[in-house]
Amino acid sequence: MPNKTPSNNILENLDLVIENLNEGVIIINLSGKILKVNRTLLEIGHYKRSDLEGKNAMKLVKIFPLKSLKKIIASFTHAAKGYSADRYRVEAKTKEGNKRIIELSTSLIEKNNKAIGIAVVVRDVTMILEYRKFNKK
Repeated sequence: MPNKTPSNNILENLDLVIENLNEGVIIINLSGKILKVNRTLLEIGHYKRSDLEGKNAMKLVKIFPLKSLKKIIASFTHAAKGYSADRYRVEAKTKEGNKRIIELSTSLIEKNNKAIGIAVVVRDVTMILEYRKFNKK
């Protein structure tokens, strides 16, 4: 009988893996409902889990300027066709309205060759860009 220790059982704890990633993760079903967000995503935007999970992804529209929304919609459309999008940067606002620059990567989630949702990986690059800008001076 296989040993069921946590180190041998990691795939059964995929939620724990997602929760503990150093990049933000948001899982959205095809109806637009936010199914899961991880700790890092909440930290990036200063949100509570209850602010996002179970809500329609359109709730996120208010945190992005129009230019960013256009990129995101294009990426989601690309993902819905089964293509993974390269990382791209957009401007976003935290819950308090502070500007952040984030990199997004969007992928289609499939089960039995049928689309069931979209996964978005989020990385806050604000500090990196500020550091580079400061060092150029």
